[in-house]
Amino acid sequence: MTELVTTRLRLRPPELADFPAWARLASDARVLEEGEAPPDEAGAWKTFLGVAGSWRLLGFGVFAVFERDTGAFVGRVGPHRPHGWPAGEIGWVIDPAFQSRGYALEAAQASADWVFETLGWDRAIHTIRPTNTASQRIAVRLGAVNLGPIALPPPFENIPNDEWSLSRDAWVSRRSA
Repeated sequence: MTELVTTRLRLRPPELADFPAWARLASDARVLEEGEAPPDEAGAWKTFLGVAGSWRLLGFGVFAVFERDTGAFVGRVGPHRPHGWPAGEIGWVIDPAFQSRGYALEAAQASADWVFETLGWDRAIHTIRPTNTASQRIAVRLGAVNLGPIALPPPFENIPNDEWSLSRDAWVSRRSA
């Protein structure tokens, strides 16, 4: 089983016991983008199973993230590539109770190390809404560059997102500096 350990966090594929915390986070209005409806329990279950299937079929997926010291569920961070996506993405959603502690950046850095070193990706993207300045700051700290508006496949085609791109070369250079 893939597990990433950072100074303060533990990232691993989600397990069945994680579903209640995962579903709570998915329906928390504080982490939803403007205009985004919270999923019902069945919708959260479908997404959760999709992540588990990604791990099984593709060998990667979004990680469930926990504090190392307490074992508390912090959020979900990591690589995914939904059907029709233009490239592999590293995304992050952190429970509001754990925001402003640098956890999203710490987990995203571990994920970037893993996708570039282990999975061999040449680049990763972050799809970020133009109004989501908190995620934009994380992307900048990762070294990603905003390439402007991105066209996403249905059902996301009418949601404005910018493509932030992070190349393996830029990542490796940044990490070794």
